[in-house]
Amino acid sequence: MISRWKTLSAGRVLVGLGGAIGFLLILYGVWRFAASERPVVGVPLPATKVTQVMTAAKTLVRGQLIQSGDLTSTAISGIVPVGALTSPTQADGKIAIVDIQPHQLILDTLISNDASAAGLAMLVPIGQRVISTDVTDDIAVGGFIRPGDVVDIEIVLPQDVIAGQATGGDRSEARTLLQNIRVLTVGPTFGQPGGKTEDGKDRPTAKALTLAMNPDQIAAFVLARKLGHFYLLLRNPEDRDAVPDGRAVLANLRGNAGAVRGASAAPRQPRRAASPRAIELVVGGQRQILYPQASTRR
Repeated sequence: MISRWKTLSAGRVLVGLGGAIGFLLILYGVWRFAASERPVVGVPLPATKVTQVMTAAKTLVRGQLIQSGDLTSTAISGIVPVGALTSPTQADGKIAIVDIQPHQLILDTLISNDASAAGLAMLVPIGQRVISTDVTDDIAVGGFIRPGDVVDIEIVLPQDVIAGQATGGDRSEARTLLQNIRVLTVGPTFGQPGGKTEDGKDRPTAKALTLAMNPDQIAAFVLARKLGHFYLLLRNPEDRDAVPDGRAVLANLRGNAGAVRGASAAPRQPRRAASPRAIELVVGGQRQILYPQASTRR
């Protein structure tokens, strides 16, 4: 009996102890909840940074010149993306190198001061086309041609190309084919060729040029390039006037050479006929002087 009572007493103690612990846990939870609802006095909350960045006010196509009216200001909070523009003056006068959609964030990687960064197509004048051609130093004025230069194109047509036009002798000729042709690129660059490579070596001379022409000029140039040899003649950038087309044939060169030789040679004087010589004939002590007739030289 005594043993049973002890068992019941121990159970009650354990139940009471568990209830006390649970009650204390409930009180602790209520205290924590109440503490979280009270503002912390004396500790300021961090303020969220707001930054004004530039976005596109409308669609900006590749190659378009950006003006201040093409942009609008948009407020963003938090970290500003790398390269984001914060003032319209940072983009004013630059070129969009890709298509930019309305409300798109303007990054410095999307615009450039160099129009060539938008690609060669954006440099082609309206109504013209671009053709590339391989060149050597003797064709391209010793490698001194630069992007933006203006050249004339001289073509040399060999005898077999124009033999059917006339007979007799070599009919090869050289003539001015095109004038005021703009050079867009020299080699794989829009800028100045030459200089040093990244490893310090001399950059090789460009072996190709791109030229801007209208379709008729391109047709003439392609045909002439196939039939003969062409040369580029460098112009002064301020000299845009067309001049009379030059033309030369072998007959001109030979005629000029003959005229020079004729002018330098002294005129030939006619030879005077020699006077007849007297012949003395002696026969039997008699003497006779004879004058034979002069023979005519042929």
